[in-house]
Amino acid sequence: MAGVYADTTALDTPVSIQIEQVGYDEALIQKQSEIDRYIFEENKKNFEDKGITVTNTGIISDYVEVGITPFNEENANYVYELFGKDSVKVVEGIQATTLASVDIAQDAVVQYPSEITEAQIVSAPTEKEASSIASLFAAVWEWIKNIF
Repeated sequence: MAGVYADTTALDTPVSIQIEQVGYDEALIQKQSEIDRYIFEENKKNFEDKGITVTNTGIISDYVEVGITPFNEENANYVYELFGKDSVKVVEGIQATTLASVDIAQDAVVQYPSEITEAQIVSAPTEKEASSIASLFAAVWEWIKNIF
């Protein structure tokens, strides 16, 4: 496998590309495919019966990572017995959730401060004040330009 990276800062300017060889090889891709097929297609019920949920599989560096919940020695050893330890690493999986699945209590109450202690009204500068401020900044800018 190879990755191609291009400079995106100057899109109008032609640039040469750099092809970088990455650590994935066909054996790891094949191993991940074998694991996915076994877990998610052929033997899904076996994992369910054991109470194991596989949250992810993926190639990391030079091994295939298998994330499981609950993660414990017994469950990890079960996965290692199936696929070996040579190019497989079993890790604690994290179950993905969507924001919409977060439970919010129906009787949730939002609390606001019981009393507002201070209010401040801010108004835009008048035309004369704005003109004075603009003149001041213009004078400072001219002074800075003259220094350099």
